[in-house]
Amino acid sequence: MARLLDLIKELLLPARCAVCGGEPEETDGKLLCRLCRNRYENEARLPCGVCHRPYDRCDCRPQFASPFIEHYARVSHYRDSLVAGKLVLAAKDRQNRQLSAFLAKQMAQVVRASGLRPELVTYVPCSEESRRKKGFDHGKQLAEALTKELSLPLVCCFTRKRGKEQKKLDAAKRLANSKDSIRARKGAAEKVKGKRVLLIDDIMTTGASALVASVHLDEMGAKGIDFVCFGSR
Repeated sequence: MARLLDLIKELLLPARCAVCGGEPEETDGKLLCRLCRNRYENEARLPCGVCHRPYDRCDCRPQFASPFIEHYARVSHYRDSLVAGKLVLAAKDRQNRQLSAFLAKQMAQVVRASGLRPELVTYVPCSEESRRKKGFDHGKQLAEALTKELSLPLVCCFTRKRGKEQKKLDAAKRLANSKDSIRARKGAAEKVKGKRVLLIDDIMTTGASALVASVHLDEMGAKGIDFVCFGSR
């Protein structure tokens, strides 16, 4: 049914570049025009300001680094003005499977290049209020696309009650907000115990959400935890 709806949309609504609205190329599922694709590839070479390595080879730990997360991996630097940033923002607002598939493909490449060997994937969902407002959970959509790329099971380990909007909070308040809103899902421990878990997110700013989630995963008995995101500030 989902594929049929996608085909109908393609017939009625011609594809447009997800960043600028221009004419897309055939590559990446007609997601980007040539100019935005070239910009994305050039921006991908931007080095980390700390270790000076490209972001997809950066292993710097965030402000709120978790003692339970062994490796932090990311695809690109995140700024609203960059193509990568515009793609993430678009994925948050639009239920676009091609867009999520593109982000997931880039994340899967970094997972493989980093030598990570996860046995399952999990994510922190948006709140129920946010899901109802937008009509979908962008985190779940990204996680589903990544599990398809990696041929791994997806385990929904968390629930999230309504909290304050993270982007409007300073670092300390982000951590407090994440601690208050992220909860372990009943029954998840049975699927996590003794397994190596890949925790994912679209953006990492301070690492607060990943820290809180990793504490829950450790309490569930995870054998090991790694983290990957698409954009990192």
